[in-house]
Amino acid sequence: MVEKPQPLIRRNNSNGNKTDLQVRKRVVPSKPTTNITSTGKSKLKKESSDFENQQKNIKVSAIRKRQIDTLGEVIGTRFAYETIGELIDNYIATRLTPDQQRAFQALSSLGNLKH
Repeated sequence: MVEKPQPLIRRNNSNGNKTDLQVRKRVVPSKPTTNITSTGKSKLKKESSDFENQQKNIKVSAIRKRQIDTLGEVIGTRFAYETIGELIDNYIATRLTPDQQRAFQALSSLGNLKH
C-alpha cells in the first residue's frame, strides 16, 4: 500500500510543539535617519535624453535600410540619421509649398518645446 506524503510541519526546536503564526507589533521609526530619493528609471531617462540623435528608434524594412545606407555612402554621410536629415531637408525645400513649410516649422518647434 502506498502511503500519502505527509505535509511538512515546522516544529519548535525547544519543546517539539508545532509553531503557530505569531503576530508581532509593527515597528515604526520615530524619525527617518536618511533622506530617501528615487534614483530609478527617471534619472536614467533624463541622462539618456541628452543625446538628441539617440532619442527614438525607427523600424524600417531591410530594403529601406540598405537604401538609406547606400544613399549615405553616395552623399557622404556617416550615420543613418544624417542621411534621413538630408532627405527631410531636401523634401521640405523642394516638395512643400511655402504654407506647408511654415506649418512644418511651427509644428516642429512645438515638438522641441515638449522635450
